[in-house]
Amino acid sequence: MTDYEINHILRMLAQLCYSKLSSDSNMTETYDYASYSRESRLYECYQDLCRDAKGIVASETMLKNDFLSKFATIEYHTSLKVVDNLNADIKERIAYCILYILKTEISCSALLYKNDLRIVEDIISHTHMTNQDLQRIISHSKTLELY
Repeated sequence: MTDYEINHILRMLAQLCYSKLSSDSNMTETYDYASYSRESRLYECYQDLCRDAKGIVASETMLKNDFLSKFATIEYHTSLKVVDNLNADIKERIAYCILYILKTEISCSALLYKNDLRIVEDIISHTHMTNQDLQRIISHSKTLELY
C-alpha cells in the first residue's frame, strides 16, 4: 500500500465517523448517535495500515488537524474508486477496519444504525467487498432497523 492509497482508505472510513469533515478540527462534526471512540479507532486503523505499508511510519501521536489533513479534502466517491482498485486482501483488512470502527454500536445490538447501514452498503457496493461478517451484519440490520 502507498501513502496515497492509505489516505483514500482513511477518507472512505471517515464517512462512518464524521457528519461534517474538514481539515480544521473545529469545523469537523461527528454523528450525534456515534460513540466518540470512532475517531480514535480510525486513527488506530491508520496506524495498522501503515505497519504493513512499505516506507510509511505512523507516529504514535499526531495532532488532530494533521491527521485530518491527510484525507479531509479527498472527495468521498474518489476514495471509493481508489479502494475498488485495491486487491482482495487489502479490502478484507478494510472490512475489518469498518467492523472495528463500528465496534461499540455493533457489540451493543449487533445492528447498524440506519445511516451507518447506508454508508456500509454504499462502500460495499462501490468497492466490491465480500467480507462475510459485514454481509451478515447488514442482513441482520435490514430486518431490524435502528433509527
